[in-house]
Amino acid sequence: MVAALAYLTYLNREHARIQETLIAALFGMLGVVFSVIFFVSKSREMDKDIASVFLLSLEQKKPVFPTAPVLSDYFFHQSIVWGDFERVHSMEAKNAMESLPQSVDSLATLTDLQSIALMHYLGQLYQTDWDIIHTRKVLPGSSSFRGMGLNPDPGDKRVFSSEGLDRAFKGNRFHESLRQIHQVTFPKGTNLTYIPYSKQNRKCQISLSKRYAFEISITLCFSAYSAGLGKVANYIGTTVPTNVWSVNWKDRDSFGMAEVDIDCHAEFYPLKSGNPGLQRYRKWIESLFDNLHADFDWSLCDQRVRDYSAELAHLKTINDLGRGFEQK
Repeated sequence: MVAALAYLTYLNREHARIQETLIAALFGMLGVVFSVIFFVSKSREMDKDIASVFLLSLEQKKPVFPTAPVLSDYFFHQSIVWGDFERVHSMEAKNAMESLPQSVDSLATLTDLQSIALMHYLGQLYQTDWDIIHTRKVLPGSSSFRGMGLNPDPGDKRVFSSEGLDRAFKGNRFHESLRQIHQVTFPKGTNLTYIPYSKQNRKCQISLSKRYAFEISITLCFSAYSAGLGKVANYIGTTVPTNVWSVNWKDRDSFGMAEVDIDCHAEFYPLKSGNPGLQRYRKWIESLFDNLHADFDWSLCDQRVRDYSAELAHLKTINDLGRGFEQK
């Protein structure tokens, strides 16, 4: 039917009304296409804000990474990066935060530390492929994190080796820790760029971009410092509150907390908003941002600590209820 209509139109192409109708239809179609691309399709931008936290020892002038349940998982990658740095560059690590607590300017170092920790995390998440669905299984006494590849195009990938990552992050004092990563895989044609921390901008940035597809920026900056460990001190057993406001002054004199904000932003090429390949990239980036939020945002870690503490209290209550009724 469409072919017959096109043929009849071609045979009668000299008719002025047919020409007018074709021009009107063409402009109408262009209007519909552009309105769908620029106004009806999904947003061309995506954002996710993450508030990560570091615990600090004011006596040792360095970050501390508790081995308590939940917290050991939260600080897993950060502790690896700092441990590598402290082992190889002990004097530099000792002086990195020497001005604490009189000055918090040196806490900008934590943005460098967190950016390398993020790359360690991405190395775990996307070692062999980028289009992966991840599942977390919680078992008695342990948990597992597994991934299953979904990428229908094996050629749509670019692998960054540990050497390539090391070169890309040369401006970061913790870059040598990236040699531990086997590789990281992103979509084919992806460029990886690192913008080091500067006193003028007060931030550092990881950039992932693919021409005519997407641009991702992960910006990190030190945003706040507070004295003491708050509720965390009780949880890890370093102090006991000494008044009704749950404050222990020794804790406030010995420890501190620093917040590093992680601003995740993505933009998509507007003229390909309905392209199936770009839709796959969009779904991947949404999953990437959600994973970063789940594993680095403190609010979710805090909730897991609450759940763990509630479970311990529940188990203690059950054990106490059975006391005195033991079988002889």
